[in-house]
Amino acid sequence: MPDEKLLSAYRILEVSPLPAGAICGLLLGDMGAEVIKLESPAGDPARHTGLYTIQGEAALFLSLNRNKRSLRLDLQKEKGRALFYRLLPTVDVLIEGLGPGEARQWQIDYDTCRKIRNDIIYLSLSGFGPTGPYAARPAHDPLIQAASGLMALTGEHGGPPLLAGNAAADFGGAAFSAFAVCAALFHRERSGEGQLIQHALLDAMLYSLLPREGEVLATGQELERYGT
Repeated sequence: MPDEKLLSAYRILEVSPLPAGAICGLLLGDMGAEVIKLESPAGDPARHTGLYTIQGEAALFLSLNRNKRSLRLDLQKEKGRALFYRLLPTVDVLIEGLGPGEARQWQIDYDTCRKIRNDIIYLSLSGFGPTGPYAARPAHDPLIQAASGLMALTGEHGGPPLLAGNAAADFGGAAFSAFAVCAALFHRERSGEGQLIQHALLDAMLYSLLPREGEVLATGQELERYGT
C-alpha cells in the first residue's frame, strides 16, 4: 500500500475559533490533508484557554491543532481580505466556524468565495444552523448538550441533568462535518462541482440520540436518566 494518506492531495483552510471547526480540521489533517489554520492577529482563543500549558502553549490549543500550519490575518481589514483572496484559489475546502453573520460581514461567505474558486467546498459550522428562531444566536458545547436533550439523559436515575464529561457536541459536530467534507470531495472528483455544506452542532447532537429517540416516538413519554 502507498505511504500517502487518503487526503494528502487536498488543502484545507480553517477559519474557526469554534472548537468544532478546529476538531474538524484536526480529523481531516489526521487523514493526510494539509490544514492551514487562519487566526486573528491576537491568535486563536484556544491559545489562552484552560489551566494547563505545555512549554508556554495552552494544552487545549495543542490538542486541537496538531498537523496544522498557522497564518494570522485580520479579515476585518481590506489588506487581510486581499491576502485571503490570494490564498483561496489554492484551497480545496474552507471550514468556516465564525459567529452568526460574521462571514458575510467580513466578505468571506460562500457566495463570495465561489466567485474566486467555483469548485470550493465550503463548510459553514454553527450552533443552530442558518435558519430558524435560534439562527442568530451564538452557541457553545454545554448549551447544545442542553438544547438537544443529551444533558437530560445524563445523570443518576431520579437526579438532575448533568453535563457530559467530554465535549460531545463539539466532537459530534466535527465528526459529522468531516464526513460531509469527504463525501463532497468524492462528489467533486466525479462531477467537478463544489458545494456549500451547512451543518449545526444541534443537528449532530439530535442525531446522536439514536436509538433512544425511538423510545419517545413509541411511548410519547419523556426519556428518563438511566444512571450507571
